Amino acid sequence: ARRQALTSSVRGVRADLRLAQEMALAGKRPPVCEFLHGYYFKRLGAGDQYGIEAFCRVGLANVSCSSLYPTLCIKTVNLPAGTTIGPFSPATIPASTIFFKVLARGTNVSSTTTITLTQAVTLSTQTITISPGGEIR
Repeated sequence: ARRQALTSSVRGVRADLRLAQEMALAGKRPPVCEFLHGYYFKRLGAGDQYGIEAFCRVGLANVSCSSLYPTLCIKTVNLPAGTTIGPFSPATIPASTIFFKVLARGTNVSSTTTITLTQAVTLSTQTITISPGGEIR
């Protein structure tokens, strides 16, 4: 059952990476945004959560998900108990973040980046990779 939970979590993360990518490719601009830069997929907290956020310009500022701009917080997912996402490898800037740029301009990663999900009890791991051009495997 734990292995199935991990496999299910990996499927969910992969689907949400694709969702962030598709929203960027489509240029889906939240109403508050004057200019959309793209969408973030971020590891949150201790890796027991992840989120999708829009990143755009409002007035003179570049902004993303915050209490001031809650409509830019597209989705936050809590992973099942005992399942975590480790820091992305190699390290990304910002840390453990994949940025999908608008209009098929790729990502913020300069080499293929690995996201590893771990099930704490069994220590089973599964990985997802993202290429600089945005290929998700």
